[in-house]
Formats: sequence, structure tokens, C-alpha cells
Amino acid sequence: MVHTHLGYISSCLSLAIRAHVTEILRDAGPAGLHVKEIAAPTGINADKLAHVLRLLATSHVFREVAPDTFANNRVSAGLDTGKDIKDILANPQSKYDGTESIAAILEHLTEICLHDIAHFPDVILDPKLTNSEEPNQAAFNVAHKTDLPVFEWLSQPEQAYQSKRFSVGMHASHTISVPGVILKGFDWGSLPKGSIVVDVAGGIGTKTLILAKEFEHLKFVVQDRPTVMKEDAIKFWNKEFPDAVSSGRVSLQVHDMFSPQPVHDASVFIVRAIMHDWSDDYCVKILSRLRSAATANTQLVVIDSIISYACDDSTQALDTIEGARDLRTIAPAPLLPNYGAASLMTYLMDISMLAGLNGHERTVPQFADIFERSGWKLVRVHTDGFNYHDSKAIGVPL
Repeated sequence: MVHTHLGYISSCLSLAIRAHVTEILRDAGPAGLHVKEIAAPTGINADKLAHVLRLLATSHVFREVAPDTFANNRVSAGLDTGKDIKDILANPQSKYDGTESIAAILEHLTEICLHDIAHFPDVILDPKLTNSEEPNQAAFNVAHKTDLPVFEWLSQPEQAYQSKRFSVGMHASHTISVPGVILKGFDWGSLPKGSIVVDVAGGIGTKTLILAKEFEHLKFVVQDRPTVMKEDAIKFWNKEFPDAVSSGRVSLQVHDMFSPQPVHDASVFIVRAIMHDWSDDYCVKILSRLRSAATANTQLVVIDSIISYACDDSTQALDTIEGARDLRTIAPAPLLPNYGAASLMTYLMDISMLAGLNGHERTVPQFADIFERSGWKLVRVHTDGFNYHDSKAIGVPL
């Protein structure tokens, strides 16, 4: 019974974020505020808000310090934009401007994605949609009544706030990831001097920055859409590492990953947090473009989630792939072989990708399949414990 109601927590969290509860409680400190004072700035019903905050407090988001009196705790304080509540209320559309608040992506997930998942069963049961791999035939499209894929929908003028919020949220989620994890699992230092590393659809290049500072003998190309490259990326690199761009060590290049790859002498192609956005057919299209531009010695580094089965998968014939055996680690009984709830977030993201984009997270065999279909061979995998999102699948040309 409990499982059928867990979505209510997401809905209540969405309300708390959109009602700016964390910012309102910030100055109250550990003594907190009565719910009537919390509700007053936005004019929402105080009694109803009390029920919402009590559920969240029971889920360890906020604290109820006295009857109907609530305060921030370490979890809710993490939702703070740092802005004054008066400024937020005066211009709600600018709430996340100039911030790195994780609340931005949580608001996106609990608003946009919560609508998606409500329609997910209907889409999977629909004979016309169940087998579709198209990015505009997912639950998102039914929920939001659009024929546009998510990223195109976000680029529409009427979605300016949602787009800005999503960008801030994605950047914030990257800043809280384990520092330097990009350095692990691949021997960047072994690449010859002057080797070119291409970060495909790399955003503004936050991960490339780490590599560029660590490995001065390498050159880098960061590729993404015009809206990212022509403004945000330039500002980012001018602030963080201007010498890298002016010296030519780092190039910022406008490129659509579905178009022919313009760099034909790359030592490494990096594809980070991209594959899970797309169905297998589209992943094959992306990787095929890279294979066509690859040399005999080019390596492909796909950084994404690698999920395990919820059962013993020791019978799989994956011994030819280095590191694959490490993913077969079976948790001791009575835990599930994949550690069950301890690794639940990756499996939740798997369904989120299906509902929003017709993409999904992948097992090692599934990665091996899309590699082979696009002309690559999966030769090695690497993961750091439960840090599945930054797992690496490394391939070479077939």
C-alpha cells in the first residue's frame, strides 16, 4: 500500500519548493515559524500547507519543532536559492537566476516529470506507442500534449522559465557530483602529447575543464548546440580558464551530434550523460557518426549509468570485457544481488528516462549491443561503487 502513495511525497516536495518554504524559513533558524507565517507570503491555505509539511517532515525534509511550527533541517536547507523571499516574490521567473540551487532540478523533476510518470502506464499499454523508440512519442508528449521532444519543447519561447530552470538545475547537479571522478577509470595521462580529446555534446565543458587543468599535454574540443557554445560556454571558460582557449588548447565548437563528426583525428571521443537520453536506435546513430570519423586508434569513452540485474547474473558470457566481472558483485543475503534500495536511484532514473524521452539506462550487455551495432567494440567498463552515473564504458573501433 505504501508504494502506491510514494508519488504524494514528490508532489508535496514540489509544492514546498514552489511556495518558497525553505527561503521563508531561512531566517527563522531552529525555532522555525508557525505554518500561518510560512503560508502568508504566498497567500496559500495554511491548514493545507501544514499537512504537506508534516508529511515532508515525516520523510525527513523539514522539521516540525512544535505543533504546526516548522523549521529547516539539513535536507530542506539544501533547497535554498540564497535569495531574499521579497525578491523572489517580486519576480518569481528569476528565482534561479545567478544561483546554483539543486532546487531547480528538483522543481523540474517534481513538476514536469511527475506529470510524465502519471501517463507512463497508458503509453506502454498503447499498441501504437509501446514499441516506439521516437523521442517525441513518450509519456512526456502525452502529458504535455506536444509532438516535440523534451529538449525542443524546452527551447520554445513560451517555456523560457522551464528552460532556464532546467539549465540551472543540471549545472547544479553536476557541481555536487564527486569531484574528479572524470579522472578515474581511463588513463588520460597515457595519451601522447598533443592528443585531441573531443567532448561530444559536452555542454559548457565543466568536465573538460577538470581534464584540461590536470593534463596539460592534451588538447580538447568541446561540442554542443549554438545556444550553449556561443554564450554560456564562452563566459564559463573566460572565467575559469581563459588561457586554455586563447592558446588553442581548448576549442569551443558548435556541432549537432547527429551530424557528421568534423574532428577526424581524435584520440578520444567522450560521450557523457547522453546515451540514457536516447533509445537504442538513436544511440546507434550518434555512435555511428563518431565511428565514421574515428581512426584505427581512437577510443570511445561513454560515461553514463551502468545498471545491474536484480538477480545473480554470473552466468553471462562477459569475461572478455575487462571490469565486467566487478559489476557482478552479489550483495550478501538477505539483500538483493544489486543491493536493492541502496541502488534504487539509478533504477528510478531508468524509468524517468523512459517516460520522458524513450531513453533508458543500460546493462553491460545492452552497452555492448549498441557499441557493436555502431561499429565499436566494448572492451572495458569501470565503476566506483554505487557511483553508477559516472560509470565508464570504453570501446575501440571494430
